[in-house]
Amino acid sequence: MPAGDKGVPGSLVLGGYDSSRLDGGVSISMPGPTNSTLVAGVQSITISSSAPAGGNVYSATAGSSGFFAVIDSSSPYLWLPPAVCDAFETAFALTYDSASGRYLVNDTARERNRARGMLVSLQVGNAVEAGAGSVSIDMPYDAFDLEAGFPLFPTATRYFPIRRAVGGVSVVGRVFLQEAMLVVDYGRRNFTVGRARFPSPLPPADIVAIAGPQASGRARASKTNAIAVALPIVCIALFVALAMALWHFRCRSARRASGAGEGAPMGAGSAHPLEADASPEKFELESPLGNEEKERAYFRTGTS
Repeated sequence: MPAGDKGVPGSLVLGGYDSSRLDGGVSISMPGPTNSTLVAGVQSITISSSAPAGGNVYSATAGSSGFFAVIDSSSPYLWLPPAVCDAFETAFALTYDSASGRYLVNDTARERNRARGMLVSLQVGNAVEAGAGSVSIDMPYDAFDLEAGFPLFPTATRYFPIRRAVGGVSVVGRVFLQEAMLVVDYGRRNFTVGRARFPSPLPPADIVAIAGPQASGRARASKTNAIAVALPIVCIALFVALAMALWHFRCRSARRASGAGEGAPMGAGSAHPLEADASPEKFELESPLGNEEKERAYFRTGTS
Protein backbone atom coordinates (compact mmCIF):
# COMPACT_ATOMS: atom_id res chain seq x y z
CA MET A 1 0.00 0.00 0.00
CA PRO A 2 1.51 3.38 -0.94
CA ALA A 3 2.17 5.75 1.91
CA GLY A 4 0.23 8.59 0.31
CA ASP A 5 -2.89 6.55 -0.51
CA LYS A 6 -4.23 4.97 2.65
CA GLY A 7 -6.54 2.02 2.10
CA VAL A 8 -5.23 0.91 -1.32
CA PRO A 9 -4.61 -2.86 -1.19
CA GLY A 10 -1.23 -4.33 -1.88
CA SER A 11 -0.56 -7.22 -4.25
CA LEU A 12 0.57 -10.73 -3.30
CA VAL A 13 0.68 -13.43 -5.98
CA LEU A 14 2.20 -16.88 -5.47
CA GLY A 15 3.65 -18.42 -8.61
CA GLY A 16 3.46 -15.24 -10.67
CA TYR A 17 2.79 -11.50 -10.51
CA ASP A 18 0.15 -8.93 -11.37
CA SER A 19 1.49 -7.02 -14.37
CA SER A 20 -1.17 -4.33 -13.96
CA ARG A 21 0.57 -3.23 -10.75
CA LEU A 22 4.16 -3.24 -12.05
CA ASP A 23 5.78 -0.20 -13.65
CA GLY A 24 9.13 -0.90 -15.26
CA GLY A 25 11.79 -2.72 -13.30
CA VAL A 26 15.30 -4.11 -13.31
CA SER A 27 16.32 -7.77 -13.12
CA ILE A 28 18.81 -8.64 -10.37
CA SER A 29 20.66 -11.92 -9.93
CA MET A 30 20.75 -13.72 -6.60
CA PRO A 31 24.17 -13.94 -4.90
CA GLY A 32 24.84 -17.59 -5.71
CA PRO A 33 23.45 -21.03 -6.57
CA THR A 34 22.73 -21.78 -2.91
CA ASN A 35 22.07 -18.23 -1.66
CA SER A 36 18.55 -16.94 -2.34
CA THR A 37 18.93 -13.68 -0.38
CA LEU A 38 17.46 -10.70 -2.21
CA VAL A 39 20.46 -8.36 -2.45
CA ALA A 40 20.28 -5.23 -4.58
CA GLY A 41 22.86 -2.57 -5.34
CA VAL A 42 21.86 0.85 -4.00
CA GLN A 43 23.59 3.16 -6.47
CA SER A 44 22.41 6.45 -4.98
CA ILE A 45 19.94 8.07 -2.58
CA THR A 46 18.62 11.54 -3.27
CA ILE A 47 16.39 13.76 -1.13
CA SER A 48 14.33 16.40 -2.86
CA SER A 49 11.54 18.84 -2.10
CA SER A 50 8.77 20.23 -4.26
CA ALA A 51 8.42 23.51 -2.37
CA PRO A 52 9.37 26.23 -2.65
CA ALA A 53 8.94 26.22 -6.43
CA GLY A 54 11.68 24.26 -8.11
CA GLY A 55 12.68 22.63 -4.85
CA ASN A 56 16.11 21.35 -3.96
CA VAL A 57 17.87 18.04 -4.62
CA TYR A 58 20.26 16.73 -2.00
CA SER A 59 22.40 13.61 -2.37
CA ALA A 60 22.57 11.45 0.73
CA THR A 61 25.33 9.36 -0.85
CA ALA A 62 27.50 12.22 -2.11
CA GLY A 63 31.19 11.59 -1.66
CA SER A 64 30.70 7.85 -1.25
CA SER A 65 30.16 4.91 -3.53
CA GLY A 66 26.98 2.88 -3.63
CA PHE A 67 26.40 -0.08 -1.36
CA PHE A 68 24.62 -3.42 -1.39
CA ALA A 69 21.47 -3.86 0.69
CA VAL A 70 19.28 -6.81 1.58
CA ILE A 71 15.59 -6.45 0.72
CA ASP A 72 13.73 -7.77 3.76
CA SER A 73 9.98 -7.36 4.28
CA SER A 74 10.26 -8.49 7.91
CA SER A 75 11.95 -5.20 8.87
CA PRO A 76 10.05 -1.88 8.94
CA TYR A 77 13.26 0.16 8.64
CA LEU A 78 15.95 1.29 6.25
CA TRP A 79 19.24 0.14 7.78
CA LEU A 80 21.75 2.48 6.15
CA PRO A 81 25.47 3.29 6.45
CA PRO A 82 26.12 5.81 9.25
CA ALA A 83 27.18 8.55 6.80
CA VAL A 84 23.88 8.20 4.93
CA CYS A 85 21.95 8.36 8.22
CA ASP A 86 23.77 11.57 9.08
CA ALA A 87 22.67 13.05 5.74
CA PHE A 88 19.04 12.13 6.49
CA GLU A 89 19.34 13.68 9.95
CA THR A 90 20.41 16.99 8.44
CA ALA A 91 17.90 17.03 5.59
CA PHE A 92 14.84 16.15 7.72
CA ALA A 93 15.85 17.89 10.98
CA LEU A 94 15.86 14.61 12.91
CA THR A 95 17.07 13.92 16.44
CA TYR A 96 19.00 10.72 17.18
CA ASP A 97 17.89 8.89 20.35
CA SER A 98 20.81 6.78 21.50
CA ALA A 99 18.69 4.93 24.08
CA SER A 100 16.39 3.40 21.46
CA GLY A 101 18.75 3.73 18.50
CA ARG A 102 16.07 5.55 16.51
CA TYR A 103 15.62 8.95 14.89
CA LEU A 104 12.86 11.10 16.35
CA VAL A 105 10.83 13.85 14.67
CA ASN A 106 9.33 16.75 16.64
CA ASP A 107 6.16 18.52 15.54
CA THR A 108 8.00 21.48 14.02
CA ALA A 109 10.22 19.28 11.84
CA ARG A 110 7.25 17.14 10.82
CA GLU A 111 5.21 20.13 9.65
CA ARG A 112 8.17 21.56 7.76
CA ASN A 113 8.86 18.26 5.96
CA ARG A 114 5.23 17.82 5.01
CA ALA A 115 4.94 21.39 3.76
CA ARG A 116 8.00 21.03 1.56
CA GLY A 117 6.79 17.78 -0.01
CA MET A 118 9.97 15.91 0.83
CA LEU A 119 10.76 12.91 -1.38
CA VAL A 120 13.40 10.17 -1.03
CA SER A 121 14.55 8.34 -4.18
CA LEU A 122 16.55 5.11 -4.13
CA GLN A 123 18.30 4.12 -7.36
CA VAL A 124 18.69 0.33 -7.21
CA GLY A 125 20.13 -2.18 -9.66
CA ASN A 126 22.18 -5.33 -10.11
CA ALA A 127 25.40 -3.49 -9.23
CA VAL A 128 26.41 -0.51 -7.10
CA GLU A 129 28.09 1.37 -9.94
CA ALA A 130 26.10 4.25 -11.38
CA GLY A 131 25.14 3.78 -14.99
CA ALA A 132 24.39 0.09 -14.68
CA GLY A 133 20.82 -1.06 -15.26
CA SER A 134 18.67 0.38 -12.49
CA VAL A 135 15.26 1.66 -11.45
CA SER A 136 14.35 4.61 -9.23
CA ILE A 137 11.92 3.99 -6.36
CA ASP A 138 10.41 7.21 -5.02
CA MET A 139 9.14 7.39 -1.44
CA PRO A 140 7.15 10.41 -0.26
CA TYR A 141 7.52 11.79 3.23
CA ASP A 142 4.33 10.02 4.32
CA ALA A 143 6.21 6.71 4.00
CA PHE A 144 8.47 7.89 6.83
CA ASP A 145 5.83 9.59 8.99
CA LEU A 146 5.40 6.94 11.72
CA GLU A 147 4.45 6.88 15.38
CA ALA A 148 5.19 4.26 18.04
CA GLY A 149 4.50 3.83 21.74
CA PHE A 150 5.30 1.20 24.33
CA PRO A 151 7.52 -0.86 24.34
CA LEU A 152 9.65 1.25 21.97
CA PHE A 153 8.87 4.50 23.80
CA PRO A 154 7.15 5.30 27.11
CA THR A 155 4.54 7.43 25.29
CA ALA A 156 3.39 7.89 21.71
CA THR A 157 6.35 9.33 19.81
CA ARG A 158 6.87 10.22 16.17
CA TYR A 159 9.97 8.67 14.65
CA PHE A 160 11.67 8.40 11.27
CA PRO A 161 12.18 4.72 10.25
CA ILE A 162 15.89 4.68 9.46
CA ARG A 163 18.52 2.82 11.51
CA ARG A 164 22.29 2.77 11.52
CA ALA A 165 23.49 -0.43 9.82
CA VAL A 166 25.01 -3.01 12.15
CA GLY A 167 28.16 -4.82 11.07
CA GLY A 168 28.15 -3.05 7.73
CA VAL A 169 24.99 -4.87 6.56
CA SER A 170 22.43 -2.54 5.01
CA VAL A 171 18.75 -3.53 4.78
CA VAL A 172 15.78 -1.96 3.02
CA GLY A 173 12.50 -3.02 4.58
CA ARG A 174 8.82 -2.25 4.39
CA VAL A 175 9.34 1.50 4.04
CA PHE A 176 10.88 0.76 0.65
CA LEU A 177 8.35 -1.94 -0.26
CA GLN A 178 5.41 0.45 0.19
CA GLU A 179 6.39 1.96 -3.16
CA ALA A 180 8.19 -0.96 -4.82
CA MET A 181 7.11 -4.28 -6.30
CA LEU A 182 9.12 -7.49 -6.20
CA VAL A 183 8.89 -10.37 -8.66
CA VAL A 184 10.99 -13.27 -7.37
CA ASP A 185 11.93 -16.28 -9.51
CA TYR A 186 13.73 -18.71 -7.21
CA GLY A 187 13.96 -21.35 -9.94
CA ARG A 188 16.06 -19.11 -12.18
CA ARG A 189 17.87 -17.41 -9.28
CA ASN A 190 16.81 -13.84 -10.04
CA PHE A 191 14.26 -11.21 -9.04
CA THR A 192 12.88 -7.98 -10.45
CA VAL A 193 12.47 -4.68 -8.61
CA GLY A 194 10.01 -2.23 -10.12
CA ARG A 195 7.81 0.68 -9.18
CA ALA A 196 4.42 -0.26 -7.75
CA ARG A 197 1.43 1.20 -9.59
CA PHE A 198 -1.69 2.37 -7.76
CA PRO A 199 -4.10 3.59 -10.46
CA SER A 200 -7.52 4.75 -9.40
CA PRO A 201 -9.69 2.88 -9.86
CA LEU A 202 -7.60 -0.27 -9.73
CA PRO A 203 -7.75 -2.25 -13.00
CA PRO A 204 -8.59 -5.97 -13.11
CA ALA A 205 -5.66 -8.14 -12.13
CA ASP A 206 -3.48 -9.30 -15.02
CA ILE A 207 -1.74 -12.34 -13.58
CA VAL A 208 1.38 -13.59 -15.33
CA ALA A 209 2.43 -17.09 -14.26
CA ILE A 210 6.11 -17.91 -13.77
CA ALA A 211 6.79 -21.40 -15.12
CA GLY A 212 9.53 -23.28 -13.32
CA PRO A 213 12.73 -24.15 -15.24
CA GLN A 214 11.83 -27.85 -14.77
CA ALA A 215 8.82 -27.38 -17.05
CA SER A 216 10.91 -26.11 -19.96
CA GLY A 217 13.52 -28.77 -19.17
CA ARG A 218 10.89 -31.49 -19.36
CA ALA A 219 9.69 -30.12 -22.69
CA ARG A 220 13.22 -30.25 -24.07
CA ALA A 221 13.73 -33.76 -22.66
CA SER A 222 10.45 -34.94 -24.20
CA LYS A 223 11.50 -33.60 -27.57
CA THR A 224 14.90 -35.28 -27.28
CA ASN A 225 13.32 -38.58 -26.21
CA ALA A 226 10.86 -38.41 -29.11
CA ILE A 227 13.74 -37.96 -31.54
CA ALA A 228 15.67 -40.81 -29.90
CA VAL A 229 12.67 -43.13 -30.24
CA ALA A 230 11.71 -42.05 -33.75
CA LEU A 231 15.20 -42.36 -35.24
CA PRO A 232 15.56 -46.18 -34.83
CA ILE A 233 12.00 -46.67 -36.09
CA VAL A 234 12.73 -44.64 -39.21
CA CYS A 235 15.96 -46.58 -39.80
CA ILE A 236 14.17 -49.93 -39.45
CA ALA A 237 11.40 -48.79 -41.81
CA LEU A 238 13.96 -47.71 -44.41
CA PHE A 239 15.81 -51.03 -44.07
CA VAL A 240 12.59 -53.04 -44.55
CA ALA A 241 11.59 -50.92 -47.55
CA LEU A 242 15.03 -51.40 -49.11
CA ALA A 243 14.94 -55.16 -48.52
CA MET A 244 11.48 -55.46 -50.09
CA ALA A 245 12.56 -53.40 -53.10
CA LEU A 246 15.62 -55.64 -53.59
CA TRP A 247 13.53 -58.82 -53.31
CA HIS A 248 10.99 -57.48 -55.82
CA PHE A 249 13.80 -56.58 -58.24
CA ARG A 250 15.37 -60.04 -58.01
CA CYS A 251 12.03 -61.81 -58.55
CA ARG A 252 11.29 -59.64 -61.55
CA SER A 253 14.72 -60.38 -63.04
CA ALA A 254 14.18 -64.12 -62.52
CA ARG A 255 10.81 -64.02 -64.31
CA ARG A 256 12.33 -62.17 -67.24
CA ALA A 257 15.10 -64.77 -67.56
CA SER A 258 12.56 -67.65 -67.49
CA GLY A 259 10.40 -66.02 -70.20
CA ALA A 260 13.41 -65.57 -72.49
CA GLY A 261 14.25 -69.34 -72.25
CA GLU A 262 10.72 -70.45 -73.25
CA GLY A 263 10.62 -68.29 -76.38
CA ALA A 264 13.99 -69.52 -77.83
CA PRO A 265 14.06 -71.54 -81.31
CA MET A 266 13.60 -75.31 -80.92
CA GLY A 267 16.48 -77.58 -81.90
CA ALA A 268 16.37 -80.77 -84.07
CA GLY A 269 15.74 -82.98 -81.12
CA SER A 270 12.81 -80.96 -79.92
CA ALA A 271 9.39 -82.59 -79.85
CA HIS A 272 6.75 -81.38 -82.31
CA PRO A 273 3.06 -81.64 -81.67
CA LEU A 274 1.20 -84.03 -83.99
CA GLU A 275 -1.99 -83.10 -85.76
CA ALA A 276 -4.91 -85.51 -85.45
CA ASP A 277 -6.05 -87.38 -88.65
CA ALA A 278 -9.78 -86.99 -89.13
CA SER A 279 -9.99 -89.49 -92.08
CA PRO A 280 -12.14 -92.68 -91.42
CA GLU A 281 -9.95 -94.91 -93.65
CA LYS A 282 -7.65 -97.47 -92.09
CA PHE A 283 -4.43 -98.67 -93.55
CA GLU A 284 -2.53 -101.87 -92.91
CA LEU A 285 1.14 -102.13 -93.26
CA GLU A 286 2.36 -104.67 -95.71
CA SER A 287 4.17 -107.59 -94.24
CA PRO A 288 7.73 -107.83 -95.34
CA LEU A 289 7.13 -111.61 -95.93
CA GLY A 290 4.27 -111.29 -98.42
CA ASN A 291 0.89 -113.18 -98.32
CA GLU A 292 2.19 -116.57 -99.32
CA GLU A 293 4.84 -116.52 -96.73
CA LYS A 294 2.26 -115.54 -94.15
CA GLU A 295 0.05 -118.51 -95.06
CA ARG A 296 2.96 -120.93 -94.92
CA ALA A 297 4.00 -119.53 -91.63
CA TYR A 298 0.46 -119.96 -90.34
CA PHE A 299 0.16 -123.53 -91.39
CA ARG A 300 3.53 -124.40 -89.98
CA THR A 301 2.53 -122.98 -86.75
CA GLY A 302 -0.80 -124.66 -86.66
CA THR A 303 0.51 -128.17 -87.59
CA SER A 304 3.41 -128.19 -85.33
